[in-house]
Amino acid sequence: MLETWDWYMDRFFDYKVRDYLESRVEKGGNFGPVPRAVPQSISSISSATGMKPRRVMGCLKRLAKKKQIVQTSVGWKIANPAA
Repeated sequence: MLETWDWYMDRFFDYKVRDYLESRVEKGGNFGPVPRAVPQSISSISSATGMKPRRVMGCLKRLAKKKQIVQTSVGWKIANPAA
């Protein structure tokens, strides 16, 4: 039953946060493709996804537990932008 709950949360909520963070990856420069993830604050993620900050925080915790995102001193970003 917990796997079903995880799937449900990922399918209907977490994907919005993950997609937004993936869209905030800067592409590489002229000398090679070295993508760089730009950290985002909870308020910017909330306004971009249309979800309340509390719901965004829950999504971030679940995605961090799956090691898909990481928290930095300035915000949250995708763990492996090249992948």
